[in-house]
Amino acid sequence: MPYLTVASSSSGTFVMHLAAFDHDDNTTANGMVRYRILSQTPHSPIPNMFTINSETGDIVTVAAGLDREKVSQYSIIVQATDMEGNLNFGLSNTATAIISVTDINDNPPELTSRTFSGEVPENRINVAVANLTVIDRDQPRSPNWNAVYRIISGDPIGHFTIITDPHTNDGMVTVVKPVDFEQNRAFMLTVVVNNQAPLASGIQSSLQSTSGVTISVVDINEPPFFPTNPKSIRFEEGVPAGTSLTTFSASDPDRFMQQSIRCWTDTHTFSHTYIHSPPSQPATLTTSCNRSLGTVGNYTNCPSLLRILCIRSQLRAALLPV
Repeated sequence: MPYLTVASSSSGTFVMHLAAFDHDDNTTANGMVRYRILSQTPHSPIPNMFTINSETGDIVTVAAGLDREKVSQYSIIVQATDMEGNLNFGLSNTATAIISVTDINDNPPELTSRTFSGEVPENRINVAVANLTVIDRDQPRSPNWNAVYRIISGDPIGHFTIITDPHTNDGMVTVVKPVDFEQNRAFMLTVVVNNQAPLASGIQSSLQSTSGVTISVVDINEPPFFPTNPKSIRFEEGVPAGTSLTTFSASDPDRFMQQSIRCWTDTHTFSHTYIHSPPSQPATLTTSCNRSLGTVGNYTNCPSLLRILCIRSQLRAALLPV
């Protein structure tokens, strides 16, 4: 007959009730049953953790000290004897009581290290960048064991969140907003871990419930861009060849990489202009013929679109459409 009792129960806590039936007249000694405990397994922390009321069959704890993390289940053999328990004249029978110790949240989660680290490529999201591990001696996969991680400092904008692995209880630091190496080369996070269930009364949080997490940002080669895009250019038809039409300036978001930028026109979209582009200098767009730009091909009397291509010395080609 299985039964449950709560860990950390105090002395005298009711556990269960046993009842034996005797077909004799219970108003005579032949039908008067008495109970006693014959054995307890295991004998931890003491061999008589429980006692039974000989007349009512109620089992209660004798002493405090039930700890599920040490002993999760007890087996008790109980004897019932009629003739008011007289072992010389009475008839007896036995039953086994299985007492399972239920878990309480008396073990706060403890991070396995004071510091953790990881890295994240800039402009990436929804990837795990660091793994946090904890130890919790409470019953696995229960609210007393399940870890809940929070970032309490170092991430004011909310670039990161921590997802708990339901099987391992690990905390996976995950980037949810893209980070920029040019703005932040590293993040110094402070994380705290608790359980889903509150700690039992009188249990204090562990000093190991808080750790620092360093997330390094990996610089990724990003394409240059034109701050003004698209750029509107107006001029009269018939302008002579060599006339400067406008100037383009491209920017490189990778401020810490030594790279030069060059620009040129896409001749497939606009063949009668050319661009002068010294390395890492503003590029000047210039006409390349004397024909009227307003009457060339299918550009007659309508605005024209010109694509400017821009590359860096470390890239083969990076097209930024206008």
